[in-house]
Amino acid sequence: MFNLKKRLTDPGYWLYAALIYLLFSVGLLVVTFLDAKAAELTPVKANTQCGTLNHGNGLIENLYDENQDGTPDRFTLTGLDRTSQPRQHPLFYGQDENQDGEWTVWIDRKEDGINGNEEIYQQ
Repeated sequence: MFNLKKRLTDPGYWLYAALIYLLFSVGLLVVTFLDAKAAELTPVKANTQCGTLNHGNGLIENLYDENQDGTPDRFTLTGLDRTSQPRQHPLFYGQDENQDGEWTVWIDRKEDGINGNEEIYQQ
């Protein structure tokens, strides 16, 4: 049977509770750091798509012109499933911040949308 009084006086219980608290605190710090890092990559603005290319290798490339100057400044690469339908979220995101033709590319290995777990793939 569960004995609360015995449990609260057991030093092992408090050590375990302190360890859980420490792990939770470290987890919050990691999430905060990842959120700050992900601030560089923001979701694509609505109604800025300027092209779509099917590469025939299982990836569809969508181009976006967010500043409406006629040159794409962002792209996404989205995988196709076996029925040739695009997956819900892209695998790669790219952004040409100063439009010099040099793209910064992020990979979203979990393909779960822009939420902070993207990693720089190429810069």
